[in-house]
Amino acid sequence: MKYPFHPLLVAILATALSHAASGAVLFSDDFESYSANSTLTTSGPWGTASTVTAPIIVRDEATATPFGSPNQYLDFNDNDGSSVRVQSPDLIAASGALTTLSFDFNEPSTGGAGSLIVGYANQGADLNTAGRRLVVNLDDGFVTGLSTPAANTYSQDASYTIYMIFNDTASPASYAGGTVAAGSADVWLQPSGGAAVFAGTRTSYNTQTVSYRVGLRSFSSNQQQVLVDNFSLVEGAVPEPASLILLGLGALTLVRRRR
Repeated sequence: MKYPFHPLLVAILATALSHAASGAVLFSDDFESYSANSTLTTSGPWGTASTVTAPIIVRDEATATPFGSPNQYLDFNDNDGSSVRVQSPDLIAASGALTTLSFDFNEPSTGGAGSLIVGYANQGADLNTAGRRLVVNLDDGFVTGLSTPAANTYSQDASYTIYMIFNDTASPASYAGGTVAAGSADVWLQPSGGAAVFAGTRTSYNTQTVSYRVGLRSFSSNQQQVLVDNFSLVEGAVPEPASLILLGLGALTLVRRRR
């Protein structure tokens, strides 16, 4: 059973994820280190960054704020139907039971019909059928590719955070939202300012290798635009249920005192 997160607990969880309070950051990019309105290249943390007619651009929120406050974000815009990818170099596999892949996204309704693929690939591989380890798709208001869908819809032109809580071990593992099966990921969607909702599960495609890479991509049959920010892969970042409950009780106590 999956448990909806209380908004206060969601805030605590998001803080823990963003600061990696409970584990090592394996990969991250908030896109602030690039020149504003520049083409994403491999000079940053990424190992692969394709370009198309309208390249993948790091935008400066000078005139629009899709994520609520001025900062920089990635404009993944496959507008000519080519195969586009942004992937990390090979990363050392996580040693903990759980690994959380998360990022903020906003899918414009004017961005074309298609899907953005996000997830893990095995060492040296792409996020395609042969090399993918575990992926889901952001597809015109739906999270698709789930083994068991639940509340997997989202609104276009609105900002969300997606969490893929991956258990890459042979046994079930517990976390604040419930229990995730071996070799599977629990996927959560958190609308901006709202509570996280369980979107469904995704079973891995194949076995793990010595290391893996993470990333985003589209295929030649797609024309998709998704705005992305605060991309993060964290080992053991989701607090255990007991610690999250204690933190939540402390926050609730503060709220009551303020009243």
